[in-house]
Amino acid sequence: MNCPLCDSTRVSQKPCRFREMMQCAACGFIFASNSTDSSAPKLYEEDWSRTEVHPTFIYLQGQYTVRNEWKLQALLDRLEPFRKTNRLLDVGCSAAFFLKLARDRKWDVQGVEVSDFGVKFSREELKIPVFQGFLQDAHFPDESFDAVFNSHVIEHVGNPVALLREMRRVLRPGGALITVLPTQFASPSYRFFGKWTGEGPPRHISYFTKRVFENRLRQLGFSVHFSRQNVELQKVLSILLRRHDSAGANDVVPSSASTQESSSPFVRAVKSALNLAATGFGVGDELTTIAVKNSAPTH
Repeated sequence: MNCPLCDSTRVSQKPCRFREMMQCAACGFIFASNSTDSSAPKLYEEDWSRTEVHPTFIYLQGQYTVRNEWKLQALLDRLEPFRKTNRLLDVGCSAAFFLKLARDRKWDVQGVEVSDFGVKFSREELKIPVFQGFLQDAHFPDESFDAVFNSHVIEHVGNPVALLREMRRVLRPGGALITVLPTQFASPSYRFFGKWTGEGPPRHISYFTKRVFENRLRQLGFSVHFSRQNVELQKVLSILLRRHDSAGANDVVPSSASTQESSSPFVRAVKSALNLAATGFGVGDELTTIAVKNSAPTH
């Protein structure tokens, strides 16, 4: 078996709750070896969208609404220096609330999504143009976007290098690739308590750490402009409150992220300081990176 990230054969089974999990000794990448199609549209239809917490939207009181808007607006603030043609692509946009916020800022937006639900909702409810299918099938012109955004997408892909290369191809030189991905093996819940959080196979099959992901970005011809871990305090608190309860014997922590994160300036300042410290140690539940496309050819 070869590593999907670096093609090394130095791959062995990783001891964890998933028997199909493998780890590459050469690059550190962790991946699931099963043959399930993790990109099958049926895995991401509306029943999943209503129960799974998406980083950009949430289903509450019978309707979908934007989630943690202040965080998305702060991310859009970081993209302002990269405006040139005003073209912004969201790969795996699902219900495209991030693109709606971007369009309100006069970005010329485009989504890509595999699920019928995400495409229908984005087109009909949000009036966002969305290509249905995989990015490679859209055949966007070379260097046609100022920014390419993807949030909680790469972990669903069995060949992340191919997707990263395609996102790089459609990005102009000097443009920004914005990636938000869960770092489940670097989560404090897993590192310190051995508790698994979030999805596993068949949906999540590729697992990065900050170091592994940044190394791959550089090898593909990007410069890392911004990189920050996010620690979900609710998950850690859930573990601490349940440690002496019989339910604590379970090695899975239910997602507690169904509520919005606080927008209080004080709470945000404390959380920012914590995330900055966690980033230094490569620990966190989620990683956000902004990488700039260099002119050098990819490997």
